[in-house]
Amino acid sequence: DFAILFSDGRFELHDVKGSRHIYQEDAKAKMKVAAITVPFQLAVVFPRTMKSGGGWDTQLISKS
Repeated sequence: DFAILFSDGRFELHDVKGSRHIYQEDAKAKMKVAAITVPFQLAVVFPRTMKSGGGWDTQLISKS
């Protein structure tokens, strides 16, 4: 859903999900294939509950 270019030159693509519960197995498999295919880091981002302080959790997708 958005790309990040860090000041050190790293590039990441982040896929934002509404919650961990909707991140289904088929989407996980597609992200894994994409991570192996593209030359940059992929990540899935989930919102934290307000009870947990709010903000975001980022899960980097492994290339292996």
